[in-house]
Amino acid sequence: MDAAAERRQYRRVAMRFPCAVRPWKKQEEACAVADEVKALTVDISLGGIYLLFPFDWIKKGNIECLIRLPATTEDQLGAGILCRGRIVRSEPREPAGMGLGVITEAYTFVQ
Repeated sequence: MDAAAERRQYRRVAMRFPCAVRPWKKQEEACAVADEVKALTVDISLGGIYLLFPFDWIKKGNIECLIRLPATTEDQLGAGILCRGRIVRSEPREPAGMGLGVITEAYTFVQ
């Protein structure tokens, strides 16, 4: 078995959802730079997420990520998951962009 897989505490599920990401301060207040950027989840687990960005973005720190789940009917908005976490890995992705590994520290479900 792969050494990285052995270190994982939770099972990862490959799920691609659009999300909005922004820097986040641990003191429960929004950062002065509140500009959201669009990203895509690659995989999700109870302990973290891996995000794909089409361009180079921040490589360390804390982020807040709103993942929108698909709607169950046409006249509804999908529920969302608001995650807060710490970037633990960043890597360039081909042909452009970057990937971020994030350990989830808190999450809530939102409408």
